[in-house]
Amino acid sequence: MRKAILISIQCVAVLLAGLGVMWALAALKEEPKRIDMKEQPIHVAVLAVQPESPTIMVAGYGTAHNLNTVSLAAEVPGTVVEVHPRLERGEIIPKGEVLFKIDPRSYELQLHGAEANVSQSRNSLALLEEKHGADVKRLEGLKRIRDLAKGEYGRVQGLFEKKVGAQHGVELAEGALIEAEDKVIQVQQAIDAFPQQRGQAESLVKTAEAQLDQAKLSLERTTVLAPFNARIKSFGGASPAMAMGMGAGSTAIQSLEINQYIGPGMPVITLADDSTIEISVPLDSNEAREWLLFDDPTQESKAWFDKLKPIECSVRWTEDDKSEWKGTVHRVEDFDERTRTLTVAIRVVANPGETPSQGTLPLVDGMFCEVNIPGRPAENVFRVPRKAVNFDGTVYVDEANRLRTVKVKVVHEQGNEALVSEGLKPGDQVVTTRLVNPMENALLEVETAPAGGSPS
Repeated sequence: MRKAILISIQCVAVLLAGLGVMWALAALKEEPKRIDMKEQPIHVAVLAVQPESPTIMVAGYGTAHNLNTVSLAAEVPGTVVEVHPRLERGEIIPKGEVLFKIDPRSYELQLHGAEANVSQSRNSLALLEEKHGADVKRLEGLKRIRDLAKGEYGRVQGLFEKKVGAQHGVELAEGALIEAEDKVIQVQQAIDAFPQQRGQAESLVKTAEAQLDQAKLSLERTTVLAPFNARIKSFGGASPAMAMGMGAGSTAIQSLEINQYIGPGMPVITLADDSTIEISVPLDSNEAREWLLFDDPTQESKAWFDKLKPIECSVRWTEDDKSEWKGTVHRVEDFDERTRTLTVAIRVVANPGETPSQGTLPLVDGMFCEVNIPGRPAENVFRVPRKAVNFDGTVYVDEANRLRTVKVKVVHEQGNEALVSEGLKPGDQVVTTRLVNPMENALLEVETAPAGGSPS
């Protein structure tokens, strides 16, 4: 019992000693200094906005292609005897120059034979008409002879009835009359048959003339000319990629050489006209309906596509901003109900008198381009940087150096700009600095952007 009391007294003594040491150390600790916490501002750039009515630019993308691409085929068979010295892919052959020529000798012989047939058929017609004229004159003489024979027969017959003369005389007069009438009938039949004979002869003349024209045409077709300032795109009517993929057994022409035989209908050369380029640009149908310029927007349900205005637009190659051309809205090509897109054809016509700007390349087949089409103006909208509009359709504005979130309605986006129709008022200071989850009413340190632009 006394041992337990002794242990308890020792424990209490240790605890008291520890408390004493703790109090001594606490007495040595200095009082911490008080620091006044200040609110840290967020450094932002702002833009003062005012209502505007800018012209909406409807943007789209498409691949340029030649408006006219012609695949020439041989119209007559034969052996190639002449080719253009620059008949190679990529070369431009001026309009009217000879691309290639087929051996014309057999077609020249056909032409000579056709000319002879025409001459012979025309001579036959002329002889028939001459014979007809002679028959008409001869008929008049034969009719007079017949009338005389008829009178003689009547006279002899009258004498015989009066017992003057013999029966033999009557028979001779009758025979002469019959012979005269027979000759009149024969000549009259020839005259009556003349219109039909002349029609047949004229048909033979026309047939011979048609054969002559065909012979001339076949001879002309032995010489193939460039129909326009033509770029040699490929041989055999196939694109270069298709031609490379064809096997050894393919009949496609890879080139055109002298002494090479080509048959009718065989594709020989594909020519491209680079003077006119078209770009098919798919646009969102709602955006096109809202902003594209039509002659009569109130008549959308009747011939809506026919009323598209041929306005000038800009065309840029996506791989080079310096390469820019002027195009014209030409027509609506198609409406795709699955994607709800309206495809507009943009036509770019080369102007030989126009001097290209420095660094500008020609617009050629295959370039992927951006097209900007001027549309209707947007009335009373606020132009803000696109990055100032958050994903949830809000913007941040500065009110007395405090951040406030405003819900806005964006009617259109073009380039790096967004056009806001609702939510802002004139003079609002829109924050253009990208912020991530800022606190509402946070303190702002403001840098004002230049009017009409966004801070860098």
